[in-house]
Amino acid sequence: YEILEDRLLQFDGTSSSFHAIKLGKNRRKTCQLCGPNPTIKNLKHSYDWCVNNSLIDSACLAAEGAFSGERAFTELSCHDYVEHFQQPKVKHLLVDVRETVQVGICSLTDSINIPLKKLKANIPHIRECVAIKPNSEGSYLPIVLYCRRGVDSKEAAHVLANTYGFAKVYHLRGGLVSWAQTIDNHLPIY
Repeated sequence: YEILEDRLLQFDGTSSSFHAIKLGKNRRKTCQLCGPNPTIKNLKHSYDWCVNNSLIDSACLAAEGAFSGERAFTELSCHDYVEHFQQPKVKHLLVDVRETVQVGICSLTDSINIPLKKLKANIPHIRECVAIKPNSEGSYLPIVLYCRRGVDSKEAAHVLANTYGFAKVYHLRGGLVSWAQTIDNHLPIY
């Protein structure tokens, strides 16, 4: 677990993403959040509400690079994946992060297998896959990760977005178990 000392964690429910707001050391004495006598002591106020109502000195957070913390990745439901990637046939890199033995039982069409334990060693391969096939807007392809239940794919998404700086990283919430329940009930689940 990571301690959020000197950071504020903000959740965006519309995109199911998190942002770490770095408070830093150069705090202004007048800031009601990070000054020497803070009046805001819990997360009941959102960042925007506080700035709009002059509760937080926005220059204080901006000077510290408040949003230079963690990159976000997006959690997709199985229906969202089908709607946004499969039905319109949007090019993307689909990565199964389960062990190779598990992939032999079942997998999604057109996915490549890079086990979570080997993810870091395969970063050059992933960069090559997303760079070779740029989408029509000229940027790199989105990466969609999945596993059996969505736990390992969420960890892999965090690693790709935060450690290696990939943008457009998604993970399939509920993994193959959810896929079998909502999209394809013929998919063998173990």
